[in-house]
Amino acid sequence: MDENVHIAPAGRGRQHRRDRAFTLTEVLVSIVLMGTVITVILSAIFTLIRVSSSSSDAAKVEAVLTSAADRLAGWAYLSCPEANDSGYDVIVSAAAADVNWTHENAIIITSIRYWDPLLGAAADATTDPNPADGGWADTNSLVDTDGCGEDVNFTTTRTLQQVTIEARSPDGAIVRQLEVVKSNVGDRIETTS
Repeated sequence: MDENVHIAPAGRGRQHRRDRAFTLTEVLVSIVLMGTVITVILSAIFTLIRVSSSSSDAAKVEAVLTSAADRLAGWAYLSCPEANDSGYDVIVSAAAADVNWTHENAIIITSIRYWDPLLGAAADATTDPNPADGGWADTNSLVDTDGCGEDVNFTTTRTLQQVTIEARSPDGAIVRQLEVVKSNVGDRIETTS
């Protein structure tokens, strides 16, 4: 046998392979993969939080709008709400307190239109038995007249009002509108003498 050949013990080579460490490349790849997974998970969590917040705001907008419409429907009829100091605004804006919203424009009245049965009628409408189908007018002809103080009834042209209510989330991202038609029919009390 040759004296220069050295024979290693049987278990030494295998043990060296088991104790082998990770290379820098393997460690970096593992860190990048873990970072990617964590980023995806955090992104999903933040998306869920945003969606949940948005859903909550949307539900509150609907609740405020419904409450405002109910309050307005039950409120007394005003023949000239725009001439009244508070008009319908006070009752409608109180609905924001139902969800503890105090931000500006949480709930507002954007327009009030008035039914005019003679809208579109010709100049000879007084002699025509069916002068027009009528329609919604943007201005109230009773304003600046004695008509604002009168008890509006079926003989006047302004017995219906179309009130548009708008509700807005605190961040302004969610805006909904609802139209309520007010009538003085249920408020009239007839007396006989």
